[in-house]
Amino acid sequence: MSKLKYILIICFVMYGKLSYAVGGCLLPDKKVYTSKGGGGYYDPGASTSLSAGYCNWTPASGPSCNVCNTGLFFGICLTGSQIGIEAANFSMVPCPIDDSIPFLLLGTGGLGFFVLRRRNLIQLGQN
Repeated sequence: MSKLKYILIICFVMYGKLSYAVGGCLLPDKKVYTSKGGGGYYDPGASTSLSAGYCNWTPASGPSCNVCNTGLFFGICLTGSQIGIEAANFSMVPCPIDDSIPFLLLGTGGLGFFVLRRRNLIQLGQN
């Protein structure tokens, strides 16, 4: 029974994903740009991308903001900009369960193995 405890602990550790919030300007490229210059434009050099296992950011609406296409020159955007959504806290949204199917199959298969072994339908190491 101790092996089952270790397997369950490993599954919980592998499945646990940390999410964090970040403020800034969200563009359609799914990056949140975090450094705002004096002119109200966000710097394209400072951004946060989605972590593995996450598919989107929330909230998906809010006031508009601008991210400069190149860099900011003393806080001023000299080139064009892209329009995005501004929020104080964007949180990552986990992907649908379809991406977790391998974990579900492993867990279900392992549980089935232990149930069958307990009922002596599977015998290991015996001739």
